[in-house]
Amino acid sequence: MSKRNPGPIVCVWRKGGPISIGAATAVLVFLIPACAKAMDYGSLEQLFNEPVTTSSTGTPQRASEVSADMTIITADQIRKSGSRTIPEILGMYIPGLNVLQEGVDAFDLGIRGYQQSYQPRLLVLVDGRQVFNDDYSRMSWDNMAVNIDDIRQIEVVKGAASALFGSNASGGVINIVTNSPTSDHDNSVSLSAGSQGQFHGDGTATIDLHGWGGVKLSIGGLSAREFKTARTAGDSTIGAVSPSHRYAAESSEIILNRNLSLLTEATYSEKSNQEAVFISAIDPVKAASYSVRGGLVWQSPFGIIKSDTYLNHNITRLDAGVRGTIEVDNQLIVSQLEDVFKTGADHTFRVFAEYRNKRQNDQGMPTQIFQRPEFDSNVFIAGGTWLWQMGESWSWTNSVRMDRTVMGLGGVLGPVAVYSFQDYARSYDTLAANSGLIHKMTDNDTFRIIYGRGISDPSLVESSFADAISTGPSSVLDYQGNPFLKPTIVENYSLVYERAVSAISSIVKFALYHETNSDVAAFVNGTPVLSGGLMVIPKIAQNIGGSAGSGGEIELNGSLDPFHWNASYSYQTIHDTPVVAQKLDYAGSAPHSQFRVNLGYADDKWAADLHAQYAGSTDMLRLTTALQPVYAGANFNLGARIGYNISNNIIVALSGTHLTRATTLESAYPAVERQYLLNVTTRF
Repeated sequence: MSKRNPGPIVCVWRKGGPISIGAATAVLVFLIPACAKAMDYGSLEQLFNEPVTTSSTGTPQRASEVSADMTIITADQIRKSGSRTIPEILGMYIPGLNVLQEGVDAFDLGIRGYQQSYQPRLLVLVDGRQVFNDDYSRMSWDNMAVNIDDIRQIEVVKGAASALFGSNASGGVINIVTNSPTSDHDNSVSLSAGSQGQFHGDGTATIDLHGWGGVKLSIGGLSAREFKTARTAGDSTIGAVSPSHRYAAESSEIILNRNLSLLTEATYSEKSNQEAVFISAIDPVKAASYSVRGGLVWQSPFGIIKSDTYLNHNITRLDAGVRGTIEVDNQLIVSQLEDVFKTGADHTFRVFAEYRNKRQNDQGMPTQIFQRPEFDSNVFIAGGTWLWQMGESWSWTNSVRMDRTVMGLGGVLGPVAVYSFQDYARSYDTLAANSGLIHKMTDNDTFRIIYGRGISDPSLVESSFADAISTGPSSVLDYQGNPFLKPTIVENYSLVYERAVSAISSIVKFALYHETNSDVAAFVNGTPVLSGGLMVIPKIAQNIGGSAGSGGEIELNGSLDPFHWNASYSYQTIHDTPVVAQKLDYAGSAPHSQFRVNLGYADDKWAADLHAQYAGSTDMLRLTTALQPVYAGANFNLGARIGYNISNNIIVALSGTHLTRATTLESAYPAVERQYLLNVTTRF
């Protein structure tokens, strides 16, 4: 009997609801399961002794069989990290990921060298819902409604993946998968206290609906003091804002019948901190966000049909002192419909349609010319994925996605506006594509050839922003969005080879890549205009050129009880065209070389983990009083965690980062201080 088609999936009914039993291998070779229920990650992980994902194709796949350059961080690795911060966890385990820390709880992440604040190339999802903000095309890592203890796995894709995941997945994707309210029954409470006055409190409770599904509730937050390390000219006053965060989240799965399930989700989060805005100074930022979501999973005669609709609303207030105060009100509505089905034994298809409405209202004050533009963008999307299991050792996945964007502007335009309302009433089309060929050469050797064409849409600020900020008694800096701005197109080519080395109980992975970025965007000064006795300097979003990056990673993962290890080296080099180098300088923003080593020991009672990272020097641009490069030398970060199991359900752990020095200058932003944290987690 073929390993790819051992038999049908059998769905049975029991008190806890429908489950899949029998030939589970068939699930992972893309047979359609015979019950409409969210995937049971835990059962499949135990069966195949490796993480499982549905993210890239919509169908269950073993991590070793995904046609993308994907790394999965498990819940066990998250616990061993000792961190309560997702960017820190990612920085420990993912080669080719660049972490930019701007404060106690302020982070930005870059993929393969494109490391800057508010960089737009990394799409972030939680359970498939976009949490990436379209306003500035940025990720607010410190304002997520996620309990660290409730994360099942974090999936990281390197390389353009817009056809698989959506626009702005141009450099990579991070999908955070939380525990299921039906199959995982997660209940936990965690309290942490440490340096910088840090206090973290998080809790998750699951309610079993006894055959009708489950409901999961999470709540938590953080309070802390900001680093006391020196700021540069133009940064806000030290201690002006102490980092804080509060969140609450609900998710549920209601099993309506054997073939139909209802999924819901609602979140709220708020934060206050100091963070870097673009490559500018560090300023106080406050934000509040909420989301609501609902969808259906239907086992139909035509395949697994899923609907998913959600609303994200985010209000961000940036207080830039003498530069003014800006408030951005951003809303995203997404409605998706997809069908996953098979034709024959070897062909699996996913077809989908999607609608997106992106809306923004900007308010700036105090200003010499008060403006309140209202920008609206409607995006109509269609696409599909075809997975062809070509034989026992070959598979080929191809995806395509077409977006049609229709824009419009309301509100008030200033007297020196470059573009009219008619200019903003336009539409454009973008095409994204992905292709991945996998060859399973032996049971131990896997080779991937990957191509991606990714799309980084202009941010809503770049498309429509209009705010005039006073820069003196008779001068104004007038920011203006550009409706004719082209999306940035990223093309990525990758070769990935993995080999299981049983002699050392490890898997070694090699990756090489090359990517090109065309039509990179930035705000550029225009010709000054005299208006009403004021000298108005337009600052207009424009496409300024291109950038190309190349490099690779080597990674070793393994375990042999009671020890485990993970080590990697990554190299990246970037070449910018002249104007990109002048305005953004991606080439200098991230280190060429990085090393990561994680070593651990665990028995029934004790666990000890050591985390070390080395990064080369950077020469990142920063705009404080002037735009100029700021040199930061090579740096080393040593972290550790010691944990003790008081009982099967209670763990106490002491962890720390930057243990070898009181302060470490990692980038153009203020130095990072030594941190330590005492944590107690109970599960029930």
